[in-house]
Amino acid sequence: MDGVIYHKTEKGQRELTERTLALSPRLRQLLILIDGKRNLGDLQQMSAGADLTEPLNRLLDAHLIEVLSGNPLLKPKAEPMTSQQGGLTPERVAAVLRAVHACSHQYLGQQWADKLESAIRAARTPQQLQTVIDDCLTALRRSGHRGAADTCQREVASALTA
Repeated sequence: MDGVIYHKTEKGQRELTERTLALSPRLRQLLILIDGKRNLGDLQQMSAGADLTEPLNRLLDAHLIEVLSGNPLLKPKAEPMTSQQGGLTPERVAAVLRAVHACSHQYLGQQWADKLESAIRAARTPQQLQTVIDDCLTALRRSGHRGAADTCQREVASALTA
């Protein structure tokens, strides 16, 4: 698996210059590192040995990268979120959705709010949900709304521990 080489698609190249998808800093950095020459082992080494399965799958799903050679990572089967996984009940997920929607709609606009709502509803694991929350907070901070990001972060934390 370490021999797999990924390269950016045309859409991936455009994303680096246009920033239309508002990728999280971690995903953007990984996209930058993918050059069609570095293999998976190189990418993992450059990412301090981090597990790149989920981030690579997200970039593949978004059609920002493609496999150039080798056998790609297999996507682990996503388990549906249940109350056994970090106490994520449907009520807590709904509370997170309300908090994220309120912050994103007010400060980022309806398009962002809709995009985040869709991503939250599509999340199947606590890690996927956390990635969406992180994307929202990053977008708020990058757009100059640090106070709103901090408030949103507190509301989400409250929703998850209620």
